[in-house]
Amino acid sequence: MTRPQWFIAPFAIIILFSMLAAAEPLLHLRISLPPDIGALPIAFGQDWGLFTEHGVDLQIIPLADKQSRVAALRVGKIDGMLTDLPTAILLALDGIDLAITSTAFLPQTYSQLALLTQRHANVTSISDLLGEPEAGDERHRIHLPRLSGIHFQTDRLLYQLGYAIGTDTNYQDWPDMLAMATTFAVMPTWVRAVVLPEPYITYLINFLPELVYGAEIIILSDFATVEPIPSVIVFRRDSLEEKEEAIARFYTAYRAAIARLNATPLDELLDEGIDIAIAMFFPGIDLADPDAIPPAEMLAAVNIPYFGALGRVGRPTFTTVMDWLIAGEYVRQRIDYAEITTDLFIGE
Repeated sequence: MTRPQWFIAPFAIIILFSMLAAAEPLLHLRISLPPDIGALPIAFGQDWGLFTEHGVDLQIIPLADKQSRVAALRVGKIDGMLTDLPTAILLALDGIDLAITSTAFLPQTYSQLALLTQRHANVTSISDLLGEPEAGDERHRIHLPRLSGIHFQTDRLLYQLGYAIGTDTNYQDWPDMLAMATTFAVMPTWVRAVVLPEPYITYLINFLPELVYGAEIIILSDFATVEPIPSVIVFRRDSLEEKEEAIARFYTAYRAAIARLNATPLDELLDEGIDIAIAMFFPGIDLADPDAIPPAEMLAAVNIPYFGALGRVGRPTFTTVMDWLIAGEYVRQRIDYAEITTDLFIGE
């Protein structure tokens, strides 16, 4: 018996729409990530194929340092990036037409920073570092990436301890986190103190003594009394206009990555994530050379945090950072909160 055409047609339509959906081209998006714990959900999500599943051809462009990422964003070689809040504000004031589309990561239960020195540096306290140096001697300075979230947090720490802030005489600028950590590890009498985030803190404390005879890391401060600020996601305004759907899909996949990362047992993350961590935090290392790879225990020693929901940068936090930039005379003018933030992808 022949089936009526009216019975077959709906199934044909369903199959047709399924084929069209499967054939829908991926939407292209280019971003860059810093060596930051807050970037792990995106890196894992890319490895898990979540962005492709949600229709995004996400290209994570590897760039060596903050300066390279800023230059790429400025000329449009990337659409967006994960960065710190002071950098986002400074880039907007420097003429890059961008918007902060969401927070990325805000530590909830413990600090992600530490002020470190080494026993060989003959430093026992912060006051040893900030005493009056001899002319031309920069060894007393604290080494960190200048005009960054780390710089902002370190100023807040020193202010709490009663030291003068708003002066560059306290600091030596290092825009490349890995280079700073490496130099600190092998030249402690020159780079006497650094402010580093995880996982470099854990790696240096646990594994530097195994690599360098007699090395011993001393924590001068763990920033436990300093309220953290979030890292953020920024996109160029022209990308927001031209690639709105791609960015919306990016955020759908980003949330899925956060949910999966939070739900995955630590041992599974360790099995899946060591190559991801090495590529992010130790770029350029030959993965085929086991002697050059940081020990697999490095990731196990790092307390991989719980990643909270994405949100909009709070106005009070934004104002605090803006006030710091003005007070330190790093900028001459303010930028309005509403001018640089958007709730297009995360809501109020």
